[in-house]
Amino acid sequence: MQLKNGTFCPLIKKDCVGLQCAWFTRVQGTDMNTGNQVDEYQCAIAWMPMLLIENSGQQRQTGAAVESFRNEMVKANENSQQLLLKTAKIAYPSIDSNQPKLIEDEKHEISKFNQIRYAVSAYKNNLNTHPFYEEFRKERARQRAGRLSGSISGMKLIEHVHKYSIRGNDYVLGLKKIIEQNALQDFDKANLLVKKSGSI
Repeated sequence: MQLKNGTFCPLIKKDCVGLQCAWFTRVQGTDMNTGNQVDEYQCAIAWMPMLLIENSGQQRQTGAAVESFRNEMVKANENSQQLLLKTAKIAYPSIDSNQPKLIEDEKHEISKFNQIRYAVSAYKNNLNTHPFYEEFRKERARQRAGRLSGSISGMKLIEHVHKYSIRGNDYVLGLKKIIEQNALQDFDKANLLVKKSGSI
């Protein structure tokens, strides 16, 4: 037996007056229960069950979209971390994210700095004074002498810092990777400001 809606309105205690009532509302859309298209007038109170179901369905779809977006972001973040790890391993093949490797029978002197600018200053001083980097300084002087015809090339200069690390040429290759991947060649043409007191 098919049930049909009655016309009695409990608010005015008589049959529905139709368009004379401000709550007699037209609704267009899709019925979430049947999937059928809806385009008809009815009392706003009578529409409420279907509209609540519609609202619930929309919330579920929004929740599913947000969850999908979150999963994609987590996946993208994991991929980025893996890419960074691979990049680090290319530059520094001895890196093992799970098990640090120790070099036995070797002693290393490691300097610790409270601020990165002090580390940079020490590195710069090392390059400018240590006999290991004499070829570095000669190459820099040659490039400076011919700078009118071009900029100083960091990629060429780092060929002469292989003695800075026990990794030798692998250290140089690691520096090249960092320069290329971060487009640091763009700074080859930079002119530094005159050094102020207390700066590096």
